[in-house]
Amino acid sequence: MNLKEAVDQITGDPSRFPATWLEKESIVPTVFARKIEGHFHPESEATIVDMNIDEGGKQYTSQGWDYFLEVFLVRELLEEWQESSKSHKGQMTPLEALIYYAEMDAFPFEA
Repeated sequence: MNLKEAVDQITGDPSRFPATWLEKESIVPTVFARKIEGHFHPESEATIVDMNIDEGGKQYTSQGWDYFLEVFLVRELLEEWQESSKSHKGQMTPLEALIYYAEMDAFPFEA
Protein backbone atom coordinates (compact mmCIF):
# COMPACT_ATOMS: atom_id res chain seq x y z
CA MET A 1 0.00 0.00 0.00
CA ASN A 2 1.24 3.53 -0.68
CA LEU A 3 0.61 6.71 1.30
CA LYS A 4 -2.24 7.84 -0.94
CA GLU A 5 -3.98 4.48 -0.51
CA ALA A 6 -3.47 4.58 3.27
CA VAL A 7 -5.08 8.02 3.51
CA ASP A 8 -7.90 6.85 1.23
CA GLN A 9 -8.51 3.90 3.59
CA ILE A 10 -8.63 6.20 6.60
CA THR A 11 -11.06 8.63 5.01
CA GLY A 12 -13.12 6.09 3.07
CA ASP A 13 -14.62 3.98 5.83
CA PRO A 14 -14.88 5.53 9.32
CA SER A 15 -15.81 2.16 10.84
CA ARG A 16 -12.50 0.68 9.74
CA PHE A 17 -10.57 2.88 12.17
CA PRO A 18 -13.10 3.82 14.87
CA ALA A 19 -12.26 6.71 17.14
CA THR A 20 -12.08 4.44 20.18
CA TRP A 21 -8.31 4.38 20.59
CA LEU A 22 -8.52 6.67 23.62
CA GLU A 23 -10.28 3.90 25.52
CA LYS A 24 -7.25 1.66 25.02
CA GLU A 25 -4.98 4.42 26.33
CA SER A 26 -1.66 3.18 25.00
CA ILE A 27 -2.61 1.90 21.53
CA VAL A 28 -3.01 4.41 18.70
CA PRO A 29 -3.65 3.53 15.03
CA THR A 30 -0.75 5.23 13.24
CA VAL A 31 0.55 5.62 9.70
CA PHE A 32 4.19 4.85 9.04
CA ALA A 33 5.72 5.31 5.60
CA ARG A 34 9.07 5.02 3.88
CA LYS A 35 10.53 8.29 2.69
CA ILE A 36 11.82 8.61 -0.85
CA GLU A 37 15.01 10.67 -1.05
CA GLY A 38 14.31 12.07 2.41
CA HIS A 39 10.67 13.05 1.87
CA PHE A 40 7.20 11.55 1.95
CA HIS A 41 5.43 11.24 -1.41
CA PRO A 42 1.96 9.95 -2.35
CA GLU A 43 3.64 6.83 -3.73
CA SER A 44 5.74 6.21 -0.57
CA GLU A 45 5.23 2.70 0.78
CA ALA A 46 2.94 2.95 3.83
CA THR A 47 1.38 0.86 6.56
CA ILE A 48 -1.23 1.49 9.23
CA VAL A 49 -0.44 -0.13 12.56
CA ASP A 50 -1.66 -0.12 16.14
CA MET A 51 1.26 1.70 17.72
CA ASN A 52 1.95 1.30 21.41
CA ILE A 53 2.64 4.89 22.49
CA ASP A 54 4.79 3.69 25.37
CA GLU A 55 7.22 2.25 22.79
CA GLY A 56 6.99 5.27 20.50
CA GLY A 57 6.98 3.22 17.32
CA LYS A 58 10.52 1.89 17.81
CA GLN A 59 9.53 -1.50 16.44
CA TYR A 60 8.60 0.16 13.13
CA THR A 61 11.35 2.77 12.86
CA SER A 62 13.94 0.05 13.50
CA GLN A 63 12.60 -1.67 10.36
CA GLY A 64 13.07 1.42 8.18
CA TRP A 65 9.62 2.95 8.55
CA ASP A 66 9.22 6.65 9.33
CA TYR A 67 6.45 7.98 11.53
CA PHE A 68 3.86 9.85 9.41
CA LEU A 69 0.79 10.70 11.51
CA GLU A 70 -1.75 9.07 13.82
CA VAL A 71 -5.03 8.10 12.12
CA PHE A 72 -7.04 10.49 14.29
CA LEU A 73 -4.69 13.32 13.33
CA VAL A 74 -5.03 12.52 9.61
CA ARG A 75 -8.79 12.89 10.02
CA GLU A 76 -8.58 16.09 12.07
CA LEU A 77 -6.12 17.72 9.70
CA LEU A 78 -8.14 16.83 6.61
CA GLU A 79 -11.27 18.21 8.27
CA GLU A 80 -9.40 21.40 9.14
CA TRP A 81 -8.10 21.57 5.58
CA GLN A 82 -11.61 21.18 4.16
CA GLU A 83 -12.87 24.01 6.37
CA SER A 84 -10.01 26.31 5.39
CA SER A 85 -10.26 29.21 3.02
CA LYS A 86 -10.93 28.18 -0.59
CA SER A 87 -8.11 30.45 -1.71
CA HIS A 88 -5.60 28.10 -0.07
CA LYS A 89 -7.06 24.84 -1.35
CA GLY A 90 -5.97 25.36 -4.94
CA GLN A 91 -2.33 25.64 -3.92
CA MET A 92 -1.96 21.96 -3.01
CA THR A 93 -4.05 18.82 -2.69
CA PRO A 94 -5.23 17.62 0.72
CA LEU A 95 -2.66 14.79 0.56
CA GLU A 96 0.12 17.25 -0.24
CA ALA A 97 -1.00 19.35 2.73
CA LEU A 98 -0.87 16.27 4.99
CA ILE A 99 2.61 15.43 3.75
CA TYR A 100 3.74 19.00 4.38
CA TYR A 101 2.24 18.87 7.86
CA ALA A 102 3.90 15.52 8.62
CA GLU A 103 7.31 16.85 7.60
CA MET A 104 7.07 20.42 8.98
CA ASP A 105 4.58 20.00 11.87
CA ALA A 106 2.44 22.80 10.39
CA PHE A 107 0.49 23.67 7.28
CA PRO A 108 2.34 25.92 4.79
CA PHE A 109 -0.17 28.66 5.61
CA GLU A 110 -2.95 28.96 8.12
CA ALA A 111 -5.65 26.42 7.41
